[in-house]
Amino acid sequence: MKHRRLHARLFLFLIVCAFSGTSIAANTVDGTLGHWLAKRAAPELSDVLTRHPRFKGELLHFQAASDNLTHRIERRLSEHLLRRQGIRLAWREATNCTLREASSYRIRIDIRPEGSLHTVNVRILDLEEGQWVGGVSLSWRGRLNRSERKDLEQPFQLAGNARHFSLETPDRLSRHLVEQVTCRLPYPPMEQVFVRSEHALLRKYLTEHLENRSWRIADSSGEEGEVLEVRIAEEPDYQRVTLHLQSARASRSQLLASALVLSSAPRLMVAEPLLGPINADIARKQGICRGPVPCAEVSFDVEQSAYLVMFSTSSGRVNLLDCDAPDRPTTGNRRFRLKVRSSDERDRPSVGFYVLASTDKATARRLASTVGQAPGACDGNITRADWMKTLGEQMSRAGNSAAWEAIHLSWEGDGIVQL
Repeated sequence: MKHRRLHARLFLFLIVCAFSGTSIAANTVDGTLGHWLAKRAAPELSDVLTRHPRFKGELLHFQAASDNLTHRIERRLSEHLLRRQGIRLAWREATNCTLREASSYRIRIDIRPEGSLHTVNVRILDLEEGQWVGGVSLSWRGRLNRSERKDLEQPFQLAGNARHFSLETPDRLSRHLVEQVTCRLPYPPMEQVFVRSEHALLRKYLTEHLENRSWRIADSSGEEGEVLEVRIAEEPDYQRVTLHLQSARASRSQLLASALVLSSAPRLMVAEPLLGPINADIARKQGICRGPVPCAEVSFDVEQSAYLVMFSTSSGRVNLLDCDAPDRPTTGNRRFRLKVRSSDERDRPSVGFYVLASTDKATARRLASTVGQAPGACDGNITRADWMKTLGEQMSRAGNSAAWEAIHLSWEGDGIVQL
């Protein structure tokens, strides 16, 4: 089935990125917007955060990006801020909007159209007072280039943690969408919101989950109210479900959430996942983590009894955690520690961690044997190109009996960054 090959291609793409230097989430912003970010926005924001007494010792975080352009701007600003002493940025779990530490201030990036032009505003919200910090407002107005306009329309989603959902399980799909909405809008809108969707059950569950988060849902759309619209776009191999918030006062709707749904009817039935997403945090300096090189503790849940193949990539080589073929199935939470160095190239991971899981022992053993032939692994005796080809064939052959998760990390400033 075609969508199984899609999983294999995406998995191999992530490994290629870690090996070859391809950027996973490019942070380059060019043109006049990039010049403004580099020459004005980033230096001025850094100066304010280091000199303003209210920010001394305070933890800040960026509001979760809903589109790729906002994410690129966030990365550009973050890189600059992390180079300045005295600025503390909270590290956000990329999979679930959770902050590792409680933060007092939120840096918000807003992009709005004005005819053929766009404005970009950067402001800081005091979470305790619920007000914008006075004197901190950076603004750019101009024309986006073609790449930036395209990124503005593309939902931001980390490739390694993509999930496929089903319109036949609207409760699970709507719960995932609402988690993204409340991550990007922690406070419900002041006005009532009408949920517009042609899928009746999806609308029903969205309404229930939003009301549980203190949203006021209207029975019908009004001229002064806001509309949360469900859009379903056809793409090769799958559909993309997105949520857009449209205000009567705004000329452009705000993209709040997205999810992938397998396209054709036979593919809509999605089995319970084998693996949960991989999370990472700074590990304590003990065991293999003693010494100057910082460590990350990566963790994930094995949702069903499965055979695991785990490996990491660093400096173009593969390290298989266990050269022996998997012999016993496992379930529950698993934790491992990895050394995470600073990356030599901007926006490049210094280490990748991968988990393959299969309910079939023979499949898991074939995958383990293939990974073990990688450059730097247990029996690394073939070229990287031949290894990638063989691994792709084995992943496609495994089909629905196997699943994978991946995470890519680097060390920036004083914290771990997930790319």
